[in-house]
Amino acid sequence: MSFKNIMGQDRQVGILVNALTGNTLAHAYLFTGIPGIGKTTAAFALAKTLHCKDKRDDCCDACISCKKIAHGTHPDLVVIEPEGDSIKIDQIRKMQEQVSYTSYEGHHKIVLIDKAERMTIQSANCLLKTLEEPPPHTVLILLTSVPYQLPSTVRSRCQKVMFQPLPEALIEEALQKKCGSEEGEKVQLIASLAGGSLGRALRWMENGLLQERKELLETLSRLHTCSPTALIKCAELLGEDKALVREKLDVITSWLRDLLLLKATPQTTHIINNDFTRESCAAASRLSWFNLFEQAQVINEVQTAVQGNVNVRLAMETMLFKLSR
Repeated sequence: MSFKNIMGQDRQVGILVNALTGNTLAHAYLFTGIPGIGKTTAAFALAKTLHCKDKRDDCCDACISCKKIAHGTHPDLVVIEPEGDSIKIDQIRKMQEQVSYTSYEGHHKIVLIDKAERMTIQSANCLLKTLEEPPPHTVLILLTSVPYQLPSTVRSRCQKVMFQPLPEALIEEALQKKCGSEEGEKVQLIASLAGGSLGRALRWMENGLLQERKELLETLSRLHTCSPTALIKCAELLGEDKALVREKLDVITSWLRDLLLLKATPQTTHIINNDFTRESCAAASRLSWFNLFEQAQVINEVQTAVQGNVNVRLAMETMLFKLSR
C-alpha cells in the first residue's frame, strides 16, 4: 500500500512527503497512535518510496523494489518485532551490524521497529548508539501505541509523527465499501465500537467478535450475581491469547466508561455500547463512584500486566472476582 491508501492522516502523510521531496528526511522517526490507524502502512510506504524506481513523492506499488518491501524480502529493509514478550539486545546488535554495510539495491537502509515500547532497557540503550551516530543513508522508524513507555532518551532523538484516531464516519464508509450496504446496522455498530481504529473495525467485521462482545457484556451486567463457578467459567471464555484478551479488556473498559458517563449524567447520547443502554443504566445506578473508580483501577492493572509475562488465565479470574464485589 502507498501513501494515497492511508485514510484520515493527511497531515501526517504530508510531513513525510514534504521530507521526501525536500530532501529533509530525518534519520529517525517515532510513529505514535492507537493500533490500526495507518502507522505501519505509512512506515512501509516511506520505505517503498525511498527505493521506488518510478516516483519520489509516493511509491508506485508495482516495481520490483516496492514488491520486495511489501513482502519483507528487500535486502535494505530490516524489520524488528518482539521475540516473545520483548525486543532483545541481540536483535538490536544484529540490526546495527546489518546497517553498517553499504545498501545493496538502493540509496537507503530502512529499519522498522514494531512495538518499540517492548524493547528491554538494554535494547533501548543499545539502540541509542545508532540514534546518536546513525550510519549514512539510514532511516529508523519506531512504531508504538504507548510512547511514554519508551525511555525519554530514545524519544528525544526521533522526529515524532502522531497519527490520530479516525472519525467514526470514515470507518463506517470504509466498512461499507468492503462489506456492502446489506450489513448497514452491523457496520454502524462496529464503527462506533472501533474507538477510531480501522484495523480493529476490520478485525471485528471479519472474526465474528460481535457475538463474543455481546456475551461478555451480558456477563458484566449480571456480574454481581455470578457464583464463583460462573466467574471461573467466564475467565475461561475470555481465553489465554494475549491479543484477543487485550481486545476483550478494551470492551470491558468501554463498558466501564459508559457507566462513569451515566453516573455523571442521565443522558445516553454519548455511550459507546448503545445496544446495552438498559443494562448500563441499571449498573450505573447500582454502583457507587467509589466502586466504579476501584473497578477502573483493577482493569488498568490487568491491562498493564497482560503486556508483560503473566499467567493470563489467573489474571482474568482475579479481575472478575474483584469486579464482582
